[in-house]
Amino acid sequence: MEFPYLARVRFLLGDPWRPEVVTEAWSAVESELGFALPEDYKKILGLYGPVELNHRMDLLSPIPGRWNVADWIGSTSRAWAEESWEGEVLETDPRASLGISEMRFGQRGGLIPSVPTTVASEIVFMANSPVIDGWWIYVYRDYEFYEYRMNFSEWLYQYLICGDVVLYEPPLNARAVELRSLPMSESDSVRTWYGPDPGRECGSMGK
Repeated sequence: MEFPYLARVRFLLGDPWRPEVVTEAWSAVESELGFALPEDYKKILGLYGPVELNHRMDLLSPIPGRWNVADWIGSTSRAWAEESWEGEVLETDPRASLGISEMRFGQRGGLIPSVPTTVASEIVFMANSPVIDGWWIYVYRDYEFYEYRMNFSEWLYQYLICGDVVLYEPPLNARAVELRSLPMSESDSVRTWYGPDPGRECGSMGK
């Protein structure tokens, strides 16, 4: 049975543009990373990635190649791990919520990069630890973390339909989502299409 918000995200994105990625591809990704990823996240990327949404963020793919999600999570985590967080005072500190004493990136119990965005100063993380219920989302923007106690599919839905999750230039209320395929090779063509008209006001679907 699908998560409720997963079905809503699938409605907003419309029919997938290619067959869903098989389970074996995700097994390879998780083996390389050394931890399991949330099921709703894998479902959305497996159905739609690699694709750009609203010129704003990319859903990557478990398929080996230029948009491989394991490669991106790994390289991004290493880059963030090199930053010094010692003595850093944050209004919302993930360490307190996750029950960890130091910043961790790309590790169990730490912050996992989830989707690239088109703004250099922001990034979307997922996190799961023994002291929280399920997976939460953390958006880093302008030197601060913003915490969302919701899973990836709910966060993505709230962004696509409402634009109220702290990203720059949120989408217009109830606007059809624009999708643009990301080429896996130099010979691949790029196509642009749109999801269905949501036809409802922001927040009207409820929780």
